[in-house]
Amino acid sequence: MAKRPQPPTARDSRAEGDASHREAIPPVEISPERFEAVVHSISDGVLTESIRASIGRRWADAAMRVTTLFLDLDHTLFDPASIPREVMEPFFAELRLAHARIGGVSRESLESSIPELMRSPITLVARRYGWPEELRRACLQASAGVVLPARLPLFPDVVDLIHLSQRKILVTTGVRSVQAQKIDALGLRAWLEAVYVDDALAVPRRGKKALFRAILDERCLAPEEVVVVGDSLESEVAAGAELGMRTVHVARWGCTPQCPATYCVPDLRGLAAVL
Repeated sequence: MAKRPQPPTARDSRAEGDASHREAIPPVEISPERFEAVVHSISDGVLTESIRASIGRRWADAAMRVTTLFLDLDHTLFDPASIPREVMEPFFAELRLAHARIGGVSRESLESSIPELMRSPITLVARRYGWPEELRRACLQASAGVVLPARLPLFPDVVDLIHLSQRKILVTTGVRSVQAQKIDALGLRAWLEAVYVDDALAVPRRGKKALFRAILDERCLAPEEVVVVGDSLESEVAAGAELGMRTVHVARWGCTPQCPATYCVPDLRGLAAVL
């Protein structure tokens, strides 16, 4: 059973718009004449390169509008634990057969890990329980045979995300056939601009950092105009930060003061305040 959302932390309050906690832009020396030029250029809708240089690059960067959101799927838009258990039973049966052939962990350990597969990524569960690589791979292959219901529920607060003006691009990790079923069952294509899947069965696997970089290049996006939104600090939040993008940790089940994301919100209702 999924954990109940925790009360917002101090970091959550910061993410919801307390401007006193935002990074201050340092003062810049500027002459009265240059200031008048800036005022006139802004009123004309033009900010020239020479003026940008004179007032500092950080002013221009801070003013850059967020045009695009890179969105995670599982635990951000959708709760995998909402998939009916009976739908997953054939997959679990295949996993048990693979374990009987491969071994690597005890049967008791395997059975303890199975409920976690309802709510956590296979690779994360495999790492947590010390599975050998062959068993992890066999589990991924078995999951490709899962047939999901024709309709699945989104988190209720996704409606707040849909109403935002920014372009929305889904970047999700998992077995391609399963992620495609989720996307169709959730009706996401109606409001997403594009969908990219980091295929967990690909060899070599691409990873979200490489995929993010490719999307930036393909769509001629500057990192400063993109915000990455997701639940995984190790995956999309880390990848986005390494590429210079701002990140929002959707901490539905709590966060810590050490959260490395630019912002931390308890759910998607807090997203508009940090964009």
